[in-house]
Amino acid sequence: MSRNSVIKKVVNHVGKFNYMDKVPITVRKEIQSIKQNPPIIPINIGGKEIVKNLKPQYCPYQKDVIIAEYSSADKNDIYNAINSSNKGKKIWNEFSLNQKMDIFEKAANLVTSKYENKLLASTIIGQGKTIYEAEIDAISELSDFLNFNRKYMIELNNENLINSQDAINTQSWTSLSGFVAAVSPFNFTAIGGNLATAPLFMGNAVIWKPSDFSILSNYYIYELLLEAGVPAETLQFVPSEPEIFMNTILESPKFGGLAFTGSSSVFKDILKKVYTNIDSYESFPRIIGETGGNNYHFVFPDMEKKIEEIVNLTIRGAFGYSGQKCSATKRLYIPEQLYDNFVSTLNKKLKYYKFGNPENDYIFSSSVIHQKSYNNCVSHILSNKYKIVSETNLFDNRIGNFVFPTIIHEKDPYSEIWKKEIFGPCLLIHKYKEKDLEKIANICTSISGTNLTGSVFYKESKYNNIFNKYFANNVGNLYINDKSTGSVVGQQPFGGFGLSGTNDKAGSKYFLTRFGNSIVTKTKNKF
Repeated sequence: MSRNSVIKKVVNHVGKFNYMDKVPITVRKEIQSIKQNPPIIPINIGGKEIVKNLKPQYCPYQKDVIIAEYSSADKNDIYNAINSSNKGKKIWNEFSLNQKMDIFEKAANLVTSKYENKLLASTIIGQGKTIYEAEIDAISELSDFLNFNRKYMIELNNENLINSQDAINTQSWTSLSGFVAAVSPFNFTAIGGNLATAPLFMGNAVIWKPSDFSILSNYYIYELLLEAGVPAETLQFVPSEPEIFMNTILESPKFGGLAFTGSSSVFKDILKKVYTNIDSYESFPRIIGETGGNNYHFVFPDMEKKIEEIVNLTIRGAFGYSGQKCSATKRLYIPEQLYDNFVSTLNKKLKYYKFGNPENDYIFSSSVIHQKSYNNCVSHILSNKYKIVSETNLFDNRIGNFVFPTIIHEKDPYSEIWKKEIFGPCLLIHKYKEKDLEKIANICTSISGTNLTGSVFYKESKYNNIFNKYFANNVGNLYINDKSTGSVVGQQPFGGFGLSGTNDKAGSKYFLTRFGNSIVTKTKNKF
């Protein structure tokens, strides 16, 4: 790769919407256009579009409305994609580094211009996001990933090693062996775009399987990447049944890497299959995975005067996007002397938040993604109905998969309920005696097995020892006096460890290095 690239200044995209805001007319029109003419989404293999095995994508908040029909690849299609990936890699690596960076710069610009309304509308209607949530995801974060990854790639390419008097040492980057598969989730449009493109920066060919529940927004990303100049042979778009897709790619000797975001249980199954097949691979595959997080807010006793602020942050952390963010607040621990004020304030505040159809103005949050998720939430709520302390409606699926903010007070800090990650707007709360502060801090940081995000609220230095002992190294993304959600590309690279993933930090240059091989060359001056 050329070492003459220049790093241009990169700044984060600044959104224009508040967390409860009006939906622009241009976005409303795009939503209506999608409803009136649901797109037919093809498979793209080797640069060829294939329409077959059509399945519907439904709107989560209007569950009878079809917003797209998408093709589903079978095993032979996936074999063909694998066989085409070698050609795609060769085509891609005929491009210089500068040419590739120009393509990604164009892609980022398309996100914030020509494709903006399409991405906003498809993320709203397909994934149930409000205009605010759709923008911070599909526009701000997606364009940030593309722009910052350009910056990181050029930085990596320009890194200088230490030279000696008799030798020059240089480092370059090349792709992994074989192909990389990208398997993306429904809850962030931007994650789909990042998992599909990050391996491309390192010269890989990528086979992208999007979630069935974000397929429309992800296909628009695919279209804009092709328009920007990414060869269709290099990035193949292959919707498929998850089990068929994973089994087929993991059987291939050419399997070189996986970029995955999804559940911990699915990731465990993938790892088992990889290790079972390890002798059949031509290289050791790179497995990059972000999975679940049973994230917490932990309130220390000195926060008596900050209850309102903590309530505001908890509402947005626990109930923003109906609690379906990987980083959503699921657990809250609070001193018993602050509990009544906290719950009372929380219930009062929730009365001012609007929940419903995100096509309407000033909606804070909408439905959960599908019927299965709705059923899981309802089962969880009903099994704990005598512990509920929230005053909102609980659930309603007459029109869409609506689950409303639910606060469950659990007295037993050791209960099995703390180990369950419910992907919905459900918050567990425990009030503790101040004398038990250290014991509860220990339970909070050890009971779930996940280590993704967490927030602590405290000011007084007398609590530093407890903070350092239990919280400082407990999660991949730790927030002090802020909510557990809201990481920004380049500012808070994101990823967790333990049973939350491989902690490769999306939004940092370290994420890119996982998809490349470093080549270090020593050249003697005199020989």
